[in-house]
Amino acid sequence: MTVERDMIATGCEDKNVRVYYLATSSDQPLKVFSGHTAKVFHVRWSPLREGILCSGSDDGTVRIWDYTQDACINVLSGHTAPVRGLLWNTEIPYLLISGSWDYTIKVWDTRDGTCLDTVYDHGADVYGLTCHPSRPFTMASCSRDSTVRLWSLTPLINPLQINILADRPWDEVIGNTDRGVEVGASPLLCGKVSRDIKQEIDKLTGNSREKKLRWFSECLTSKAQELTTVKMSKFGGGIGAPSKEERLKEAAEIHLRLGQIQRYCELMVELGEWDKALSVAPGVSMKYWKKLMQRRADQLIQEENDDVIPYCIATGDVKKLVKFYTSRGQLKEALLVAQAACEGNMQTSQSSASNGSTHFEGNNMEDYNELLHEVSKELSEWYFQAGCAVQAACCHLAVENIELAMANLIRGNELELAVSMGTVLGECAAQATHYALELLARKCMTVTTWDLAADLLMMIPNNELHLVKLCAFCPGGTAEINDLHEKNKSVAPIGPLTQSARFLIF
Repeated sequence: MTVERDMIATGCEDKNVRVYYLATSSDQPLKVFSGHTAKVFHVRWSPLREGILCSGSDDGTVRIWDYTQDACINVLSGHTAPVRGLLWNTEIPYLLISGSWDYTIKVWDTRDGTCLDTVYDHGADVYGLTCHPSRPFTMASCSRDSTVRLWSLTPLINPLQINILADRPWDEVIGNTDRGVEVGASPLLCGKVSRDIKQEIDKLTGNSREKKLRWFSECLTSKAQELTTVKMSKFGGGIGAPSKEERLKEAAEIHLRLGQIQRYCELMVELGEWDKALSVAPGVSMKYWKKLMQRRADQLIQEENDDVIPYCIATGDVKKLVKFYTSRGQLKEALLVAQAACEGNMQTSQSSASNGSTHFEGNNMEDYNELLHEVSKELSEWYFQAGCAVQAACCHLAVENIELAMANLIRGNELELAVSMGTVLGECAAQATHYALELLARKCMTVTTWDLAADLLMMIPNNELHLVKLCAFCPGGTAEINDLHEKNKSVAPIGPLTQSARFLIF
């Protein structure tokens, strides 16, 4: 059941879809749509197109109905089991997502019934679909496999992202529903979120491009952001092996009664009774207690035992704890420890020098900062090798390494995001931004969008050589190339010499 204004639509066991008018006391439907060959389970009104609704059925199809025409205008076939989840995109009027008992999610272009993509990640029936209220291209699905999965639809609207990056006119980014559903037309934003962004940008004075990129980036991209926690084992006392020889225990008790605490501790360590040794070690000195804790930590590290964590934290041995995590491939945990040390959230180890002054044993802020950069770099490389260029860049951004962050985005072919981020960061990322713009322009040239490539190159300072190459590589006729020359004022109209050079290139 779904409601639009004063009308309600229902799906029924009798294979029909009914539309009722709520403002009347009549229990008779205004419309009855027939066509499904099995039970109708789900119906949804389009949030952007008045009078348009979809229905999912146990016959495995999704039907698109036009209330104003009293007709079925499209049948989406492709699922091999009952359809349960349905979701209209709130910005692209023709985009519809369906989930089925065949374990798949399908994305449809309802203008011509094309299936744009199929997702096979779920391991059981897909039941529900929904989208983020302010990020219309971030959606979630739930399944009988007991998981909720998050998805990004932005790859389906790549031309739209490039238009925003190139600062194309508003009518190439935002349009009305009639333009948005024209067959063959590029995707246009038609929903409330995009209109609100445009309204806020129109209020700004001066250069609003940075705000435009930032706001649309939040709207279009899934907040490429991952939440992590420190994995800690139980804080046990590290009790080792049982007592070995009774006489050693008796000797240890005698040493303790005589006040020879350090000897008692060493015997307890020999017996594996680390808890007892550590509990009285401060009676010798805090320096001795710390060394004993470090010895215990070294032993646990050799055993690859998680119990080492509280010992390292208690003694403030950040480097040892980071090394332990790194050796086990727990790079996220290593990064959190290094970051906590840099922020002063971990007590650092201290000792008294021979002259009585207190100093840090190599655990100064510069060491921690260097350690943080090393771990960030290693975690970034791990993410990059796993195909997650955005997360790799975020690792470098977290330690303000803008150069490597931009390099990861460019290496990972996340050119649109690299340009957006570089534009926001400004001068400190200018060189990488210009390179990303050049690569993005080349990408546009491969799909013969020469005007768009020219717009991107115009955003690069000292762009004369790039524009000359663009005009030289354009496969069009002299008139078309001259149009490009006219757009790029720095390039003279094509002449015999330029034309000869172009023929030589090809």
